[in-house]
Amino acid sequence: MVSEFEDKVLELLVENNQRLNNIKSDLTDVKKKANMTHQEVISLREDVTMLKENKDGIEKEQVYQFSKWAEHDRRIDKIERKIMF
Repeated sequence: MVSEFEDKVLELLVENNQRLNNIKSDLTDVKKKANMTHQEVISLREDVTMLKENKDGIEKEQVYQFSKWAEHDRRIDKIERKIMF
């Protein structure tokens, strides 16, 4: 009877060890995936930052161009007024 009990305990220990090994393996996979996801998030943040900087630069250039066009329009108006009078 004792031997049968010992066999059952050993069998349960082996099963539990296998489960723990599976859990450790799964945990390792989860950590790898979490790390990859974290790296992707960092990359996306860098991309978004770069896009915002590019957008700001483009907007500043547009404002500059519009102000130049407005300045040219004023000069043209001034020349037209001189010609007419």
